[in-house]
Formats: sequence, structure tokens, C-alpha cells
Amino acid sequence: MNDFGNTIYVAACVVAATILGIGIADYCFAEHQFSAFFSWAALAAIPWLIGRACLYVLGRVKSLDNLPIQYRGRTAMGSRMERAHPDSDNSTVTS
Repeated sequence: MNDFGNTIYVAACVVAATILGIGIADYCFAEHQFSAFFSWAALAAIPWLIGRACLYVLGRVKSLDNLPIQYRGRTAMGSRMERAHPDSDNSTVTS
């Protein structure tokens, strides 16, 4: 999953750099004030932050097969999941 996270992060950085480049060109060639550049920088921060969040989340996930994804009371692998009673000492998920 780290490779997938790195791919998303690099793509988000390319998008952010493109937006930031447009902001620099707008500031230099359109004779706008420096405050207009800040709006471009804030706009460029959005895809960068999304890519960074994806990198963090996908870096913590080892494999999608191990996630307990539930679909109408069943896991992705088809087994039924039941939680232990909250008052009991056994708080693990049983199948």
C-alpha cells in the first residue's frame, strides 16, 4: 500500500506545483498584488494536503485484505462478525 500512497502523493504534488506555478505566473505577468498570490498558494495547498493524508493513511494499512469491511453484517470475506458483550473481559472481534 505504500507504493499506492506514494503514487497518489506524487500526483497531488504535481497538481499542487502546477497550481502554484500558475499563481507565480499570475503574480509576475498579470501585475497583480502579492495578496493574490496567497489565494493561489492556499488553492495549491488543498491537493497537497489530500495527497499527504492519503500517504499517511495508506502507509498505516498493510493490506486491504486485512480490513474488517462490513457489508450488511458480513465481512468482505463472507464470515459473520459478532462483537463480544461490552461488560465481558473479551473485547476482541469473533467470527
